[in-house]
Amino acid sequence: MGTPRKKYPALFKIKVAAEAISGELSLAQLSAKYGVHPSLISRWKNIARQEMVACFEKSGSGAGKRADPELMRLIMRSAELDTEIDFLKEKLEEVASRSKNPWSRGSGLSGHWLA
Repeated sequence: MGTPRKKYPALFKIKVAAEAISGELSLAQLSAKYGVHPSLISRWKNIARQEMVACFEKSGSGAGKRADPELMRLIMRSAELDTEIDFLKEKLEEVASRSKNPWSRGSGLSGHWLA
């Protein structure tokens, strides 16, 4: 038998979709970053776009079933902030690892006579 499909939490999908919509990273880069196939990221991105459009459409029949536009905006902002936090954590780890070894490349000591 095959392996069961991996299930991703909704907030994870929103975070990845928001990054894909922002266009800062390519689908291949997002795929490597999150370990998700690019076609799946593309699907989540398209779903997010459709739902955002539906939030702002005025229709009487589906009005109660659609998410509140303000809620969608807050969810997207939350995903953006999560991305920024992840970026800052990576940079902090890089700086911390360089400060542990001041003789490593990029530490600013390249002109030093011992370097």
